[in-house]
Amino acid sequence: MYRTSSGSSGNHSSPGSSESAVRSSPLPLSKALVGFTNAKLAEGLSQRTVDSYLEDLQKWVERTGDREIDKVTGADISAYLAWLRTESIPHRFSGKTHPLSPKTVRNTWIAMSALFRWAERELALPLPMTEVRAPHSPRPPVPELTREEVERMLKACTYSREAVSPIRRSFVMRRPTANRDIALLLVLLDTGVRASELCALKVEDVDLKTGKVEIKHGVEGGAKGSKGRTVYLGKATRRALWHYLSGREDHLSALRRRCVCVHPPADPGPCQPGHGSYLRADRPVRRCSGASQGEPGGQLEAVRQARRA
Repeated sequence: MYRTSSGSSGNHSSPGSSESAVRSSPLPLSKALVGFTNAKLAEGLSQRTVDSYLEDLQKWVERTGDREIDKVTGADISAYLAWLRTESIPHRFSGKTHPLSPKTVRNTWIAMSALFRWAERELALPLPMTEVRAPHSPRPPVPELTREEVERMLKACTYSREAVSPIRRSFVMRRPTANRDIALLLVLLDTGVRASELCALKVEDVDLKTGKVEIKHGVEGGAKGSKGRTVYLGKATRRALWHYLSGREDHLSALRRRCVCVHPPADPGPCQPGHGSYLRADRPVRRCSGASQGEPGGQLEAVRQARRA
C-alpha cells in the first residue's frame, strides 16, 4: 500500500502536482519487478522486450540479493556491471564460457535504467543511474558476403547433402522445398528483415511487380517495437518468390483471399519456431543484407552474380 506525501490517506495529489506516491513500507526488488513489468506491458512494450528486461534484472537480483529498491546505489550498479564484464561465467546452451559481449552488458544497463526510471516516476525515489555511465558497446563491422558464399547458401537450399554409398556413385537430390528456401534466403539478403517479420508476411504485403514489401508493426506484422516500414525486393528475388508462390497449391486462392502467409504455419519448414536454420541465422543475414549496407531495394552484387551463374 502507498500513502500520499501529504500524510493523509484520503487526499490525492492533483495530476500536475510534483508530489508523488511514497512507500509506507519497504519494497523489495522482487516486488518492484512485478510492478515494473506490469507498467511496461501497459505502456505497450512487446512481451519479448519485457521478458528480456525481466531476465536481466532477475539475474541481478539473484547475484546481489533481494534488497529494498531504495537502498540500491549507483556504486552497487557499477559494481555489478563490472562483475558482468570481468568475472561472470555465462551458462550457455553451447557450453562456451567466453566473457559476455559489450552489447550484452549494455543491455543489462538499459534494463536497470528502465527499472529505476520507473521507480523515480512511480515511487518518488532518487535515480541512481545518473551516477552510472552507459557501458561502451562498439558496433562490430558489417561482414560482406562474397559471391562464393552466396552460391554455397543457394546450393544448400537447392540440393540435399551428398549421399555416399559403397555400391554406387555418390549423389545429391533436389530438395522438395528448394523454391521456398531460395525465396526465403533471397528475401532476407535483399531486405534485411527479421525472421519474425518474414514469417508474418502475407501475400497482400508483397507487390511482385514493383518489389514493394510492407513490414507492419505490432504483433500482426512481427516488426520489433514500432519499426514498421517499407522495403524492396530486387528482380532476382521477385522471380524466385514468384516461382515459389506459383508452385503452391493455395497460391490462387491465397491471392483471392489476400490473407495467407508467405510461409504458412501449417508448413513445417524453417520459419516455424525452433525449426531449421533461418531463425538462428537471421541476425547475421540481416547484417549482410543489401538494406543494411545502404542499398535500399537493391540486391547484393554477389547475389545477382550467383543467380546468373
